[in-house]
Amino acid sequence: MDKRKLFITSLLIVIPTLCAVADNADPGVVLDWQLSEMIRQDTAEYYYVKTNSTTRFFSDVENMSSVLSMIPKDIEVQVFEPIGDYYSAYFDGSYGFLFISKVEPVNFDPNIFQVKPETLPGDQDKYAFLVEKYGQKDADLITSRKVWKGMTKDMILDSWGKPKQIDRYIGETSVKEEWYYRNKVLFVRDGKLEGWK
Repeated sequence: MDKRKLFITSLLIVIPTLCAVADNADPGVVLDWQLSEMIRQDTAEYYYVKTNSTTRFFSDVENMSSVLSMIPKDIEVQVFEPIGDYYSAYFDGSYGFLFISKVEPVNFDPNIFQVKPETLPGDQDKYAFLVEKYGQKDADLITSRKVWKGMTKDMILDSWGKPKQIDRYIGETSVKEEWYYRNKVLFVRDGKLEGWK
């Protein structure tokens, strides 16, 4: 059995257990499961890029210190979908993220490489999980990595992942938080997104 089939078989065993505890689990644990599901590929169509220089391979799109490995120049890497400035990818037995600017497409046109949320490769389980949790409209937005005023902290985590830092200010009548991502700061008041800069 090749590594890919073994990985998918392992997920089929582990996922039901994770689903059973998801309601009571730490948000970070649930998010890690969702991320692994998001980037799993089950279709016969593969997309590849070639590195145009030595490139960092990250485990987290918002954490520049989460480098899994350095990929040498001119190496082909399997990718799944564009996520902001990154491609989700599989390399050397691990799933992670590459900067789009550091690679060149091999067998696809990046201008039309758009995947609808409901048809993400291997993403049916994650999408169904989000639809059940939030409803189809919000699940579509979250799967597209959108944020909007009024969304909950769980929605933010499901859409953008863990921030690099959270500053919390506790007042007499409310709790304000600032969630720091690579290019944005989200302002959360009493558990709901209030704005950003």
